[in-house]
Amino acid sequence: MTRTSFRHWAAGILGAAIVVSCAGTKADSAAQALTAKETFFVENVKPILQMNCLRCHNGKTLPGKLNLTSKDLAFQPQKGGKAFIVPGKPDESKLVTAVSRKGTHRKMMPQLPVSLTDDQIGVLREWIEDGAAWPAGKPGSLAPTVNPENP
Repeated sequence: MTRTSFRHWAAGILGAAIVVSCAGTKADSAAQALTAKETFFVENVKPILQMNCLRCHNGKTLPGKLNLTSKDLAFQPQKGGKAFIVPGKPDESKLVTAVSRKGTHRKMMPQLPVSLTDDQIGVLREWIEDGAAWPAGKPGSLAPTVNPENP
């Protein structure tokens, strides 16, 4: 191989590597596009909702007409009463009242043998107090998962 053809070959390989690298970077930056508050939702809030709430509030059955499978559905205004999730106001959010098993909410949630821990309730309160960020797309989609404590 001559020196000139080697340079062309090396330039081609380098160009291909850059294209592949950029394609990976696009996908990575899309995944990294979540804000810190959205990341908090994905890592902390989403597992709580999926393991403790989506057994019932999943779009198939809707106790209290609360659907927690997506942000749009979870934040839908309710007729004549408090909203389930009021960003910035956990004490005005029916979700917090129901899971904390305090207040005047007529049905305490979840209706399972084991309720949420104080830490889990604290995570929900903190999330709502901090604005209730809920990412769009796949990171914000919820589906029921099995809670080993409440099979």
